[in-house]
Amino acid sequence: MSILDLVAKSTSMMGRLKILVDYLSDHRTRILMYHNIVDSASDPWAVPPRVFALQMDWLATHGYTVLSLRQVLDNFDSGKVRRKSIVLTFDDGYADFLKNAVPILSEYQYPATLFIVAGAVGGVSGWRASKLQTPLLNWEEIQEIAKMGYEIGSHGLYHQNLTKLCDKDLETEVEISKELIEDHIGTSVSAFSYPWGAYGIREIDSVKRAGYDCAVTVGSKWENGPETDRFRLERKTMQRGDSLGEFARKVGGHERFHKKMRHMLGRIVLIAEKQ
Repeated sequence: MSILDLVAKSTSMMGRLKILVDYLSDHRTRILMYHNIVDSASDPWAVPPRVFALQMDWLATHGYTVLSLRQVLDNFDSGKVRRKSIVLTFDDGYADFLKNAVPILSEYQYPATLFIVAGAVGGVSGWRASKLQTPLLNWEEIQEIAKMGYEIGSHGLYHQNLTKLCDKDLETEVEISKELIEDHIGTSVSAFSYPWGAYGIREIDSVKRAGYDCAVTVGSKWENGPETDRFRLERKTMQRGDSLGEFARKVGGHERFHKKMRHMLGRIVLIAEKQ
């Protein structure tokens, strides 16, 4: 096969892939996963407030609808997917959520789900490296956030890898965290976020038995739709180094297309160099 034939074949394949990606972009729900919203030169998970504000503005100006996790599940139960729909989630329950994220979310009237580590409320993120440990929200602040209408979910009791726990400790992480949060905010907790994104069949069964309606994971392949397992909802990780272009590709589901395109172009270059 000549280099021109290879280019033609690659272009045809990429064209078909682009059509599929464009369809998925409009007909799947993407759940974004944030952690800190703060300026930090050392924390890859910390998105600066200025960048977060630009991202939320990008959603507004590009026709995206930000829904609550509950709204999305109701849509899925009806067999529907809201076109260009996004869900915003925040893991761990960092104190900067109230100071830095809420004012921006309020400006655009965006709902969000905050997954808190129930046994660490009011402390610091001790599960992270010492230089990355930062303050967490206290119960009074969490109650204030809940009264604003933001959903509070569980991220476990002590942010442990559930797959490494015995059955009893797993039950404690999943069930006691739910009860503790409900006792403090006065409303039911229906969503769970697997700490470290680690889970299996045993962990899913535990979350179901505890009375949760859904659970979110880490990582995204085909996004979310009516057929998606409610206890394996996929999320895209937001990081400090994401440019606005990268954010747009993540939101639109085009990052896989761009990676595939770079791979195909790399192959063409290698073949061309050998000829």
